[in-house]
Amino acid sequence: MGGPRRRFSSAWGVATVLVVVSSFAPPPPQQQQQQHHQCHDAAPAFGGEEEASLRVVLASAGASDDEIRSVVKDNSQYAGAAKMAQWLVEYAGFTGSDVARMLATCRGLMTANRAEVSQSVSFLTESLGLKKGEARRVVRARPQLLLTQKQPAIFDTGACPAVLATTRSHDMRDTIDLLRHVGVREKHIKEMVMRWPQLLSIEMPQMLAVTDFLANDAGFAVDPPRAMARRASLASLYRQTPWLLAARVGDQLRPVVEFLVGECGVQNVDVVVRAYPRCLIVPPDDLRPRVEALRRYGVSDDDLGRLIESFPLVFGLDVSETMDPAVAYWTEIRISREDVARICRAFPSLLGVSVDDMKESVAFLREIGVSNVARFVTRIPPVLAYDVDAVLRPKMAFAVRHALSVFDVARFPAFFSYPLDTIIRPRAEFLAANVAPVSMASLGLSVVLTPTDDEFAKMVGASPGSYAAFKRSLLNTTQPTAKNQPAPTWVKRTATKTTATTLAAAAAAAAGTKRRPETSPQSSSSSSSYSGENDDDDDDDDDEEEAVC
Repeated sequence: MGGPRRRFSSAWGVATVLVVVSSFAPPPPQQQQQQHHQCHDAAPAFGGEEEASLRVVLASAGASDDEIRSVVKDNSQYAGAAKMAQWLVEYAGFTGSDVARMLATCRGLMTANRAEVSQSVSFLTESLGLKKGEARRVVRARPQLLLTQKQPAIFDTGACPAVLATTRSHDMRDTIDLLRHVGVREKHIKEMVMRWPQLLSIEMPQMLAVTDFLANDAGFAVDPPRAMARRASLASLYRQTPWLLAARVGDQLRPVVEFLVGECGVQNVDVVVRAYPRCLIVPPDDLRPRVEALRRYGVSDDDLGRLIESFPLVFGLDVSETMDPAVAYWTEIRISREDVARICRAFPSLLGVSVDDMKESVAFLREIGVSNVARFVTRIPPVLAYDVDAVLRPKMAFAVRHALSVFDVARFPAFFSYPLDTIIRPRAEFLAANVAPVSMASLGLSVVLTPTDDEFAKMVGASPGSYAAFKRSLLNTTQPTAKNQPAPTWVKRTATKTTATTLAAAAAAAAGTKRRPETSPQSSSSSSSYSGENDDDDDDDDDEEEAVC
């Protein structure tokens, strides 16, 4: 074979595609005319017995008249179509309606080689492990999978610099081999094919180009061992979004990655793509309004990249219908511009909370006596997203039952961020069941809630094991331990030396150490940059009095 050759090789050796450009140049006009006459002379006959046979096969298999008419059209080729339809019904298990729709959408199936079609069906059921019903579902959605490409063709991979590749007859096995190579498990490949049958019809050069780009330009790991080193794996990405393998590198993937890195300051593109892969097929001009909105809210360019990495779904929010109304409401309840920027940086997911939901939370805070709502919210922004009836009201009711006031909650707003059943209730009940009962109110919420379970047990003079056993027992019961019930034996044994004096001393020592909640719902990974979320402010009672009536 003469002519120039170029070689497109993946970075990890998945496959090498040989490109032969001159070999596929169009033939001279005279030769084209000869080929046209040859094809015309060899064309199957129209109508007649073949058409009648096809009608009979489809009708006997249950196809409706409309479905048959969609297949049997004027100037169509029917030679061998009846036998193919009969084989699909009798041996492959398709219904007449299935076959009619398949032949109508993929007319090349009428003249396909039955041996090759049989091999394709066998591959789906035997090699890929699909059940017959699952294989039929895949083929119904993508009947082209039963055909084998006869002629090689020049294929533009979309890579940059421009790379042309040739494809031989398309083989579904190549697709499966590539997915296996990047670490996709067999059962997940089956799930991917069932969810998106088009996966098996993507040309190999296209898949190689996308895989090469994501590995070298977007930072994804190809093999599972490398994926463990803080890099998102291609296997998990493809399993989540198999349609990404059909995206064009040149005019879809590359411009978005350049936008994320160049204009947004994103350093870990794989983190963004893994959380919101759809951003790769959205033009940068459609993504840019979200970035411009964040800058309007006061987010600096230095923080912009980290914000996007912590909450990539910001690209899925509507600026005019969701983001702008949320920020406008924050301003309405008198949150300053500086605090708006801090909330955006630390809890960007709040930009997606509806104003109606935030109004319910604010109304609840005012209902329990919080007057300085802005100060309360700036200290625990996620309170705007908490469900009032499921989260806020039950916790406040529990606090009141344990002699805690609105003032106590206002001093430690992060109280609402701790889970009631696994943190708040077990610790309150453990204190009440102690030999020397002490209330949460006397110790302070921050002292009781901020330590870990082991630290809390030691602080109250119990062993970590005894508190763990008490907590398990409490969680296994439907009702919390009542105050008038005798303390379990493990509490009596380990708490005999615990007195109110030792608890007070422990509380004073613990008050010097401030920790963040171990469980803070709806907080982003960048929440550590938010100052004041869980500040105790024990020495600033004047400010706390401003937050309550």
